[in-house]
Amino acid sequence: MKRKMKTLIATASLALAAAMPAWAQTVGGSPQDKAVQAEQLAGENWLLRVVPSETARYLLLPVEEKADESSIRIVLDNALVNTINVRLARNRIDYYVPFELDAYHGHHLAMYVHANGSNRPAREMWLSNLKLSNDFDT
Repeated sequence: MKRKMKTLIATASLALAAAMPAWAQTVGGSPQDKAVQAEQLAGENWLLRVVPSETARYLLLPVEEKADESSIRIVLDNALVNTINVRLARNRIDYYVPFELDAYHGHHLAMYVHANGSNRPAREMWLSNLKLSNDFDT
């Protein structure tokens, strides 16, 4: 049963990623960040479509220590490959957590995000501060 659910989620996420309309919101502030597109599915459920470039090694996720954990399901070429929990920033950014993209070059990468925190400013905080980066300093 659990395996069927994972397969269903992965298939639905990839189908949504492939069918993402041209009006989907691009996120981030720099031109290379346009490789990340976001579409709100319902409430605080988001589909991020990430097109890893040769120059971007990391997707930087903005974190707030006091925020509730959000669940991010990583879907690669129709398969659910991982689920991570991150305290996505709601009111302020305490630091960034790197998500390494090297293994995903040349593949269709989708991230299904359930972002806890239903108010609009919370959504805009983490979503508008996603960044692609060549390096990450700890």
